[in-house]
Amino acid sequence: MRAWTLETIRHVTHGRWLVEPRDPQAVIHTVNTDTRSLEKGQAFFAIPGETFDGHDYLTTAMDRGAAVCVVCKPDTLPGGISLNTPVLCVNDTVGALQDLAVEHRDFLAKSRIPVVGVVGSNGKTTTRSLIHTTLSATLGTGHQSPKSFNNHLGVPLTLLGVDPDTHRFAVVEVGTNHPGEIDALSRIVRPDGVVVTSIGHEHIGYFGSLAGVANEEASILAHLKTGGVAFVPDSCEQLDNLRDTALKHSVSLITIGQSPDAVVRLKNTTPLGLTQGTRIELQGGPAFTLPLPGAHNVTNALLALAVAKHLGGKLEVACLALESAKPAPMRSQVVTVGQPPHHITLIHDAYNANPDSVRAALQTLRDHARPDSAVVVLGDMLELGNHAPDLHRSIGQTLADMGHTVREAVLIGKLSLFTAESLLRHWPAQRVHTFAQWNNDIPDHVANLLRDGDTLLLKASRGMALERIVPALEARFADTMGRVAADKRR
Repeated sequence: MRAWTLETIRHVTHGRWLVEPRDPQAVIHTVNTDTRSLEKGQAFFAIPGETFDGHDYLTTAMDRGAAVCVVCKPDTLPGGISLNTPVLCVNDTVGALQDLAVEHRDFLAKSRIPVVGVVGSNGKTTTRSLIHTTLSATLGTGHQSPKSFNNHLGVPLTLLGVDPDTHRFAVVEVGTNHPGEIDALSRIVRPDGVVVTSIGHEHIGYFGSLAGVANEEASILAHLKTGGVAFVPDSCEQLDNLRDTALKHSVSLITIGQSPDAVVRLKNTTPLGLTQGTRIELQGGPAFTLPLPGAHNVTNALLALAVAKHLGGKLEVACLALESAKPAPMRSQVVTVGQPPHHITLIHDAYNANPDSVRAALQTLRDHARPDSAVVVLGDMLELGNHAPDLHRSIGQTLADMGHTVREAVLIGKLSLFTAESLLRHWPAQRVHTFAQWNNDIPDHVANLLRDGDTLLLKASRGMALERIVPALEARFADTMGRVAADKRR
């Protein structure tokens, strides 16, 4: 395991001691920014935030056994702090954490640990997880971003969690919602390979256009290590833009999909059901079952296979590994609530949303649900700027085009009123349930719309927190008492 001395941390972060260590050569192995998960012997970085400030938890960090506390607000140190815990002052704790990650990335390069970066408008977390699955089977133990650690804190924390003595690879998710963020984070990651999952209307309010989104995502290509490779679906709308950027930076661009030059080429897919997933056949390769539904997840799987193949893994082994893949929480997660016959199938896809991911979720629903057996709950798609009204109206049209698959739609949020406006041109009012803002009656309202055997889709941006609906579903379908109570309400 990589060992840092306290003096090395001071040198790398350009800090000064407020409380000097008794032994500057004392060793630590890991860092943390959250006292709730802080373990004895870790370095605690006090990060100022909009809601919480790590400097308010220094006493807790010391009580939990932090080996050193790194701060940037020396005037806010609590009185009577323990002189047994070293305190290092830096200009900016976020910058110091990133400096440490940059130094560690150099160490990983010397240790020949391949680092794969994952960017894109949709599917980053799922694809990152699938890459981890294929590489774990073909290369050995690896490290990946925990949860959705893809921002200015998550990226350095992910890299600092890579142990060259244990890990054979690392997969790092890199996210953005403002121009320039991917460029800044990519300077830290400096990947050996990059996966661009998709280019869509993600945060388009900040990027202005799909070309603007493509330019932001493609900025990671400038920081690929020499000889690096980018993997992209051949169906990507901005493929030519990405090719131009790759050419500019002398990067090899490899496609997956159905085109003749795709390195992993799709022959055929067969939907097996929401809980069974999709049967995938490859041109000149094996067939396997991906236990995740939806065409978008087929693309994600092909990208994972391409990475494994490029890094020397056997395609057959990687395909077999994907048969055990699991969805990330609240991302195309299929859950059975209750027991047949008194049950529903929940597509819990409420972690985030933009127009492209909503359409992908609706397409999955259309491929699998019986006529008049589905209810959709859609919330606002955020950060779309001036495009928001028209993009929400377009989702209403997509719903209308689904025929009779969807029986009723629940639309939550002010922007979703534009979805309702479009949908009501085609549907009778009794099938459209609108709420201009969240209220605590919504969960029971949704639960009471459902019938035994229905399929329910939850999809919205993270800020809408649609997972608040789930407890009412469990109460309605998990036991007989819930069913009796719901029937009485009807």
